[in-house]
Amino acid sequence: MSEIAANRVADYIDRVGRLAPLIRAHAAESEARAQLSPAVAEAFHEAGLFRMLLPSRMNGGDLTMPESLRVFEAAAAVEGSVGWNLAICAGGPIFGHFIARHAFEEIFADPRAVIAGSLNAATTQAFPCEAAIASRARPPTRAVPRRRAG
Repeated sequence: MSEIAANRVADYIDRVGRLAPLIRAHAAESEARAQLSPAVAEAFHEAGLFRMLLPSRMNGGDLTMPESLRVFEAAAAVEGSVGWNLAICAGGPIFGHFIARHAFEEIFADPRAVIAGSLNAATTQAFPCEAAIASRARPPTRAVPRRRAG
């Protein structure tokens, strides 16, 4: 990793470290809500953590996937589910490879844009609709047996 890249990663890890007291203070609330507390989500937005994988020209961190893993690990060290949430919510720019460039740039022009989800290219189909791009996935090819009552 170059010195420039190492400095970018260290900056994002420092951002997580500065938020550690807030993350810990809201851990019980996040657990009870089964989602990040609004205070932590807002702090992540303010710190630019959800934009770490965006290019710098879009006010992102220009981190690579391997570099971002170090940041996710730092967040998970503070509180495990926070690291998971950060990884899911910061990973949205990865979907940019599956949509038109203009759509990607329009979505992430919003400084609070977050895309979360997953794609399985073998079972997912994207299609245009009135307001956006939607997707649907086929069920897995292996059925999970259901237990019968009685």
